[in-house]
Amino acid sequence: NDFLNQKAAVWLRKSFNVEKEIQQAILYSCGLGLHEPWVNGQKIGDEVLQPAQTDYDRRSFYVANNITTELKKGENTLGVWLGDGFYNQDRVWGPKGLSYGQPKLIAQLEITFKDGSTKVISTDNTWLAKPSAITASNVYAGENYNANLYSPLWASNTENLSDWLPISILKPAGGQLIAQELPPCRVTKTVSTKNIYQLPNGKYVFDFGQNLVGWAKLKVNAAPNTLITIRFAEDKMSTGELNFQTSGVNATKVIQTDNYICKGNGEEIWEPKFSNHGFRYAEVSISNGTLKNNTPTKDMLTGKVVHTDMPITGTFSSSNPTLNKAFDMAYWTQIGSVLGVPVDCPIRERCGWTGDAHLTVPYTLYNFDAATMWNKYVNDIKTASETTGKTLHFGENFMDRSIKIKSAGLPTMIVPGKRTSGAASPDWGSAIVFIPWDLYQFTGDVRYLKNNYSSIKQWSEHLISLSENDLLKIGLGDWCKPILSNPDNLRPFTTTFYSDDSAYKPDQTVNAIAIEWNVLAPELHSNIAQKLNQQVIDADYHFMTGVFGMPSLWSVLGKHGYHTTIAKMLANKTSPSIQNLIDKGGTTFWEVFPLDSQNLDEYERSMSHPFQGAFVSWFYNGLAGINPVADNPGFKIIHLAPQIIDNLDWVTCTYNSPMGKIESSWKREQNQLIWTVEIPAGAKAQLKVPGTLVNIEKRNSTTPVSYELENTVLEAGQYKIIANL
Repeated sequence: NDFLNQKAAVWLRKSFNVEKEIQQAILYSCGLGLHEPWVNGQKIGDEVLQPAQTDYDRRSFYVANNITTELKKGENTLGVWLGDGFYNQDRVWGPKGLSYGQPKLIAQLEITFKDGSTKVISTDNTWLAKPSAITASNVYAGENYNANLYSPLWASNTENLSDWLPISILKPAGGQLIAQELPPCRVTKTVSTKNIYQLPNGKYVFDFGQNLVGWAKLKVNAAPNTLITIRFAEDKMSTGELNFQTSGVNATKVIQTDNYICKGNGEEIWEPKFSNHGFRYAEVSISNGTLKNNTPTKDMLTGKVVHTDMPITGTFSSSNPTLNKAFDMAYWTQIGSVLGVPVDCPIRERCGWTGDAHLTVPYTLYNFDAATMWNKYVNDIKTASETTGKTLHFGENFMDRSIKIKSAGLPTMIVPGKRTSGAASPDWGSAIVFIPWDLYQFTGDVRYLKNNYSSIKQWSEHLISLSENDLLKIGLGDWCKPILSNPDNLRPFTTTFYSDDSAYKPDQTVNAIAIEWNVLAPELHSNIAQKLNQQVIDADYHFMTGVFGMPSLWSVLGKHGYHTTIAKMLANKTSPSIQNLIDKGGTTFWEVFPLDSQNLDEYERSMSHPFQGAFVSWFYNGLAGINPVADNPGFKIIHLAPQIIDNLDWVTCTYNSPMGKIESSWKREQNQLIWTVEIPAGAKAQLKVPGTLVNIEKRNSTTPVSYELENTVLEAGQYKIIANL
C-alpha cells in the first residue's frame, strides 16, 4: 500500500514558564493545511479540521482559543498537531498541482497577568518537532495511524525530548493572516452501526443506515501490530460488496481508506484528525493479527458527523411522509457539503463550484444560521477572481472549451483553491451577484451589497459584453436534467421562446424560470404557468428540470394554484421523482435522479449533491409561505402566503429570522383552514389568505383584530386565522 509510506503529520511543541497569576490567556494559531492545538497534554476545544480552506496565497485564517484555565503556575507546554489538509493536497487532481508547499504553523500565545503585565509566546526557532503517530493523511484518500508511535506525553511537560528535533523556519504562506470568518467544524452527531455482515472474502461491511460525512470512530481490542483497514463508500452492490464508483474513484484515483495499526495493550479508541469521508458503508479488513473476540461487533465503528457548525434556524414537518423525508434528505446532504467551504459533493470533487453553491443559498438561509459561511465564500470568489492570464473558458455547452485570457476580477468556476476549472460560465459565475443579494434579502444588511458592488458591476458588464441582443447563449445550462433537451439556436428572450414563430418550444425549466425570475411580461405569467402545468401532466407528473429549473418549478406551480399537480408529483413512484429516489434507498439527494430501468450496481454518480435539494426552500416560502419582502429585507416585513396542496392535511413550520421567530403552521378541518401565525417584535406581516377569510384572533387579546379580505397587515404577535377553503 503506497499510501502507508506517505509522509507523516508532525507534532510541534514549546515549553515555557508562568511566574504570576493569570488574568487571561489567548492562543492565536494558524496551522496550514489543518492543525489541532494542545496544552499540557490535552486537546484545546472541540473544533476539528481547522482552519477553513482559503486561497492560501491570498489569505489564511487564524483561530483563537481562550486557554486561561488550562495554564498553571510553573512550567507549561503548548503542542500543535499539524497535517497537510488542502494546503499540501498533492495526491488528487495532479501530482503536486494543488499543493502550496510544506505544512506550516504560525502561533502566538498572549498572556495577561492580574498585575497588568503581559507575556507573549510565539512560534520561533526554540520550538521542537517530531513525526507523529499519523504516518500519512490526505483529505481525499484518508489517514494512516500507527498506535505504536503515539506518545501520550507529546504535548506535556514530562515528555522525553531526546528524539525531538529543532524546527525549520519557513516562508509565510503569503497574503493576509486574518481571523476566521465562519463557525468552526465540529462533530455534531454520532450514528451507530445499523447492520454488519461478512463478505465471502472475509471482510466485514458496516451499514450506518444514513449517508453521512465525517469519519468512523474505531474501538478495537486486538493483538499487537494488527492492521485494521477501513474503506468507505456511499453504496453497496447487489453482491454486498461496496460500490466505490459513486465516490468518484475514476477521477480521484483513490478510495477513501483509513489504516490503523494496533498497539495491542487492551481496548483502543481512535478517530482520524486531518481527513474526512462521505459514506453510508464501511468495509473492514483485519490483517497481520487478530481481534481478541475474533468477530467484529456493531460498536467497533461509530459514525461521527462533521460539518461547519451552523445553528439550525428552521423547522418543518407535515402530514406527507415524502415531504418529511425530502426535508430530512436535504438536511443531511447540505451539512455533508459544508466543511469550511460549500462544496458540490463531499467525496469526488470536494470543490466549491460556484453554480452549485448559489443554488442552495435560499434553502440554507432558511434552515441554518449560514450568513457568515456564505459571506466567507463570497470573499473566496473574490480572492480566486484575482487570477489572470490564459485559462479555460466554456462555450455553448460543457464540452465546448477554449483557452482565452481571463481578466482579473472575473470569477472562476471553482473557489477557493488551485483547482479553478477556468473562468466561470455565466450561469456559474453569477454566484457573485446571487449570493450577496440573497444575503441582503434574508438579513437586511446592506453591507453585503456595498462590499461586493464593484464585483457585481464588473461581472454584469462582462455578461453584457458576451451577450447577443441581451441574451447569453453560452454556459453549462440546466445541469443534471433527467432528460437533456437544450435549444440549438437562441435569440432574444420572448422571440426565442414565446413568439408564434419561435424556433424552440420552452421546456419546464424555461417556463418556470421565465415566471419565477420575472423575465417574462407579467401579463403572460398565468398563461405560461398553465402551459407549464400541462407539461408536467404530459410527462406523467414527472419533473424534467435540471438543478436550475427545479426550485422554480414547484414554486410557480404552487403560486398559480396547481396544487393537484404538485400532489401527484409527490405521490409519483416512477423515475424521475422524489419518492422513487426514496424507494431506491436514498437518504441524501443524488447528483442525478436514477432511471427506473437503471441497474444501481452500475450507478457511478455522486449520492450526495446538495444542488438537487435546493428546491426544499419551497417548503418554507411556498408550503409555509414565509417570504422576505424585497424593499424591506431582513423580514422586517414578512409576506405570508401558504400553498394548500391536495392530500396535505397539515404543515408546521418555524423560522428564526433576524427579527426573531416566525411561525406559519396550518391544518385542514373539513372545509376550513386553521392557520397559526407568529410575527416577531418589530416586524409586520402581509397576509395572502388561501380561500375566503372568516376571522382572525390574536392570542392573549380580547380586542378584535381588524382585517381586510384582500390585504391584511398584522403587527407582532400570535394569531389564529380561519378561512373557508
